[in-house]
Amino acid sequence: MSGAEQDVFAVTLRRGADSGDFTPFVEHLSTLSPSAADLAIRALAPAPGARPEELVAFVRALTARLGQRRDYELVQAWMGVFLK
Repeated sequence: MSGAEQDVFAVTLRRGADSGDFTPFVEHLSTLSPSAADLAIRALAPAPGARPEELVAFVRALTARLGQRRDYELVQAWMGVFLK
C-alpha cells in the first residue's frame, strides 16, 4: 500500500468520524485489495501513549455499516483483521 493510499484511508476515516458518515470511508476500504486493506487496518495501531481516536473511529465505521445492514461479510473480515 502506497503512502498516498494510506493517506486517503486515514483522511476518509477522520472525515467520517467528524461527520458521522462513514460511507466514503467504507467505499474506499472496499476498493482496496485484501492485502492493502489488511496493511491499512494493521497500520491503525497507535504509538505507545498515543490516543486511540483512529481505532475508535474504525470500530464506529464498521458498526455503522452493520447498522445499515450492508456488507456483513466484508465487515466481519475487516473486524477479524482489526482484532488480530
